[in-house]
Amino acid sequence: MHTNKLLLLLLVTLGSAPFGAVFSDTTGKEPGTLTLERALQQTLQHHPLLQAYPFQQRAAEALRLQAGLRPTPTVSVNLANLAGSGEFTGNEQSEITLTLSQLIELGDKRRRRIQLQDARWQQQQAEYELVRLDILARTGDRYYRVLRLQSLITLNQERIEMLQQAQVVIEQRSRAGAGTEADVARLQLGLAQVEARHQQLDAELGLARNRLSAMWLQSANFTRVAGDLTALPQPPKAQQLLEKLERAPMWMQLTANLRQADARVALANANGQSDIRLGVGLRQHNGPQDQALVVNVSMPLALSNPNRGRIAAAYAERDKTEAVSQLQRQQLRLNLLELRAQLDAHWQRNQVLQRRLLPAASKLLSATEQGYRQGRYSVLQWADAQQQLFSLKREQIDTQHAVFQQFLELERLTGQPMNTAGQGDNP
Repeated sequence: MHTNKLLLLLLVTLGSAPFGAVFSDTTGKEPGTLTLERALQQTLQHHPLLQAYPFQQRAAEALRLQAGLRPTPTVSVNLANLAGSGEFTGNEQSEITLTLSQLIELGDKRRRRIQLQDARWQQQQAEYELVRLDILARTGDRYYRVLRLQSLITLNQERIEMLQQAQVVIEQRSRAGAGTEADVARLQLGLAQVEARHQQLDAELGLARNRLSAMWLQSANFTRVAGDLTALPQPPKAQQLLEKLERAPMWMQLTANLRQADARVALANANGQSDIRLGVGLRQHNGPQDQALVVNVSMPLALSNPNRGRIAAAYAERDKTEAVSQLQRQQLRLNLLELRAQLDAHWQRNQVLQRRLLPAASKLLSATEQGYRQGRYSVLQWADAQQQLFSLKREQIDTQHAVFQQFLELERLTGQPMNTAGQGDNP
């Protein structure tokens, strides 16, 4: 099973499939077997952190609506000359003015507020994509942990069968006087230890299955997962990874941070421009019973920019965001190259195990077993040859598992599937 299913499924789920047809898994269709695609689908549908996205989207839409609202008109009533002395005694000279006024925003403030809210929403989307990738990567990691334990159980069962066969040979030689009871007891002890290890691995497998199904808040309703750790994908080239990084969600998040900082600067500058309040009203004179039209225009008299402090702070925050962004991008590049180096080391180690060490260990075990049957080697030498072979096989399983873990981490960082063409070849 290839690691790039993780991101291919993600791209399909998002409604964007620039890499061609949807990957179709034909393995693991027997009852009780879980595929990686199914595990990722269940996680996307039921993980609690992913269920908050629709609510965040609705809240962002509401805030954008709020940012686009214009200032509301104001109605005012002014009563003058209601009481006084002389000719203003009583209400004969009173005046009533009804005015409707509107604040007119200058400096394109409304559009700047909308741009800032859009930039904030883009940042939230980038953060959500990072959360989604992290959750999918964790699901893939737990999936491959189950697959590793399945491989270890298969290997342990193989060793049990080998020890059982060796027990028959040793007991036969003991009855014929060519062996000792200590040889039989030593083998029985080794067999008991391996069988106990088998029970431990079964318990660990059950726990790993439960941890995997917890990603979609359900109990494990499967007995095994589909996949083959030996089908290792080829490590991508370093230049390919760096090119993918420029389209990665983490990279996009840094870009969104810069856009938000730019939007804050633009809004701060817009808020530094004074607005105009325009009012139109009707004045009623109680004495002569005359009416008059009233026009009122007001504007703050700003001898200097009243928002200059906030503008300076916005520029400083923007410079800080840009500097931090450059450092984080450089750190992402270094992390990616380090992961690539670790992946290459594990991949090369697997090649050495597969092509040199395991064949040599198998040859040693075969020669030692034959020599024991002929009385040229002891039980300890035969047991040591078995131990070396199975230790190398276990190391190979762990190395292959590490390769898939590194691929998951590369895909989490880049947000894109790796090119696994030519798997099994030298990188």
